[in-house]
Amino acid sequence: VQQFGTLYGQGKYAEAAAIGERLLELTEQTRGPDHVDTAAALNNIAVVYQNQGRYDEALAAFEEIMRRFPQDPVAPNARAETRAR
Repeated sequence: VQQFGTLYGQGKYAEAAAIGERLLELTEQTRGPDHVDTAAALNNIAVVYQNQGRYDEALAAFEEIMRRFPQDPVAPNARAETRAR
């Protein structure tokens, strides 16, 4: 997780995305698909995709967050911001 944050902070989005995708996979396996840590990992991926200009993938990730975690107040705003791009 720390390496993801470091790479993201350095603007190394491709490397951060690769690590984030692996972290999401591991988190889903160990915590389950509906765990709050999984939501955070999925959000991290969505934000990286958005910063890479991968808007369709970012939108899909934000929509997945909304599907899995309908009570999350952040996801609808993030989805709307991504759609606007």
